[in-house]
Amino acid sequence: RRQGSGSISMTEDGRPTIDLMSVDAEGAEIDIFKEFPFEAWDIRTIVVEVSRRSCMAVDSLLLPAGFVKIAALGKDAVYVSREMASRI
Repeated sequence: RRQGSGSISMTEDGRPTIDLMSVDAEGAEIDIFKEFPFEAWDIRTIVVEVSRRSCMAVDSLLLPAGFVKIAALGKDAVYVSREMASRI
């Protein structure tokens, strides 16, 4: 790990690190994650507001992208990267 410009943390391979991504897009979460370039970022934790209708669809996008669902807190689902999950 190296420190990038300003307060942006970067991985050894140059990807910016996001410690916590929170997504509440009023129903557009699936569209956001469908095209999101996960490989370009080192995302550690994602909290996303889901509904009964969108819960499984969000799982189907985030789980194959390398995340593990660790909690459902009310309307929010919490995912961590597999790397973070191995540390818990």
